[in-house]
Amino acid sequence: MTGPNPETELINLTPGGDNIALEVNGLSKAFRLYTQRTQSAIERFLMFKRSTYETLWALKDATFQVPKGEVLGIIGPNGSGKSTLLKILAGIYRPTEGWFNIEGKVAALLELGAGFHPELTGRENVYLNGSILGMTRREMDDRFDDIVDFSGLGRFLDAPIKNYSSGMIVRLGFSVAIAIDPEVILIDEVLGVGDIGFARKSFERIQQYAKSGRTILFVSHDMSAISYFCHRVVRLDEGQVVGIGDPKETTEAYISSLSQRKVDIRGKGQMLFRDQLARERKGSGEMSIESVKFLDADAKETYLFKTGDPLRIVIDYTTKEPIESHVLNITIHRHTGETVIGPFYHDVNETTDGAGRITISLKKIPLLRGEYLVTIGLFQDNMVEAYDYHDKYYSFTMHSPADWGMKGFLDVEMDVEYGGRGE
Repeated sequence: MTGPNPETELINLTPGGDNIALEVNGLSKAFRLYTQRTQSAIERFLMFKRSTYETLWALKDATFQVPKGEVLGIIGPNGSGKSTLLKILAGIYRPTEGWFNIEGKVAALLELGAGFHPELTGRENVYLNGSILGMTRREMDDRFDDIVDFSGLGRFLDAPIKNYSSGMIVRLGFSVAIAIDPEVILIDEVLGVGDIGFARKSFERIQQYAKSGRTILFVSHDMSAISYFCHRVVRLDEGQVVGIGDPKETTEAYISSLSQRKVDIRGKGQMLFRDQLARERKGSGEMSIESVKFLDADAKETYLFKTGDPLRIVIDYTTKEPIESHVLNITIHRHTGETVIGPFYHDVNETTDGAGRITISLKKIPLLRGEYLVTIGLFQDNMVEAYDYHDKYYSFTMHSPADWGMKGFLDVEMDVEYGGRGE
């Protein structure tokens, strides 16, 4: 692809109208992917070597406006340019082409806690992070108690950050970022930060900001959250804007496009969704999960289902030696990691030797639109040690009929009866 030198950076800020909070015009970002790189100027001079590289356009010619008070969703598969766009708007990257203008103070809820110093205490990092975000010492003094109270980390405040868990770090980072009272908020998949209680608090705080007329750009793979929060949605693919409009129509178009995509194949027939979270596998290895497939009503392998569809999960495994009995575990999670179904355990009280297959059947998938991760494990009878455990290893996507307005994660059938009051 031709274009300007990706190391030549040009920003031309031109303000929009009075009602425009964010204006993006022809915004592009290119990166160099080096296939061979010389180590020094002497090497280049003496050996006549030049670095060779390919140019990757992570974002290309993005153009749109966001009125003040609008919540704009940004969706698309990994590599489509979502995070690159937000990092440009947050000032982390400089664009290769084009310009943008933001009216008002910006809070970037992106890589929370990335600017914390591990040797400093939580208290010191709050002030450090606040100064990075543009707050004065006096402003930080005024807001410090609110930050600590929201984070719930008061008793750990004087411990070094290096002793914090990852969840504690993002909790503190989120609490500092929202304390600057921004007019424009950039959110990249952070509404599930921390434990369930803190995730609920962060979700409610963003809701308050949305209702108070703040402008929000919201990147997420959670289509239900996108539909719930957003007034409009921008859809990106391969760095370009391919759609912008009504949340329901845009998310349905995106989900439909997924069925046309090639899935990644790893190992022996494992079908994995290209946008899933980090995967973890562990176990002793006496039993080994070789492949997991998701089948539709026609026994075709797929990872795109509609609410109410049947689903079969076919697990192929092998054993190194005869195993008299084992326990199957399966759990379904939201793409952010929270469990929505399970964990289910099934005792297999028969000897397995060599290759085998397990089939799990659901007559109706009760899940609403969104992306889901699946954990599958084979355990010893004591449920303490795993033969093979694939934590959030597999993924599938759900979509709902276009006319549904249901929110949440589960389609639950219920009966309602009216009658007079009896004794």
